Amino acid sequence: MSTIVHLTNTNMFLSVANIKSSSVESLTINPAANQAVVRYIGNDQPYLYGNVDFAAIYDMLYKNVESIGRWVNTNLKQNDAVTCYTV
Repeated sequence: MSTIVHLTNTNMFLSVANIKSSSVESLTINPAANQAVVRYIGNDQPYLYGNVDFAAIYDMLYKNVESIGRWVNTNLKQNDAVTCYTV
């Protein structure tokens, strides 16, 4: 599965398209602010993750990320440096 990023500029967040995940409904990233917003399947509340490692954002933008759910778990949920807020 290749990652496709739509360069839709909404407050500098880029939407990741064609997500085929059993846990992630939508993912947008803001490389300039090191942020990501994730909406999980079955949960109407989106989550804003801050202090996301730029290397992880770069991988999402420019490399073939095979699993969006794994990327979210590894780079957002399991990284102690990353902050999380409901929005």
